[in-house]
Amino acid sequence: MTISFDLIGQRIGNQRKKMKMTQTQLADTVGVSSRTIGKIERGYDMRLSVLMAIADALDMRLRDLLDYSPQEPLAILSQADKQKICRHLQAIAELLPGECDG
Repeated sequence: MTISFDLIGQRIGNQRKKMKMTQTQLADTVGVSSRTIGKIERGYDMRLSVLMAIADALDMRLRDLLDYSPQEPLAILSQADKQKICRHLQAIAELLPGECDG
């Protein structure tokens, strides 16, 4: 099975945020531009040498970036997406009065 570059980018972004690092801080540690880090987090520009340096900077094993886990969600919803979904669900509930009451 293969892993998507998007998922690798998500893992990098999640770990960076968990460590409270900015893209610029990570870029400085790795020796690339913050634009490159942004591209990587969006699933582009996946050079192995850079991924190795990023894994090291984020205290991760390279395997943890590249390993496929079928239980892992493929996408993480942003707060804006969650709010949009909630608005849609509320609108649907308003169209079905009494149907959603316990």
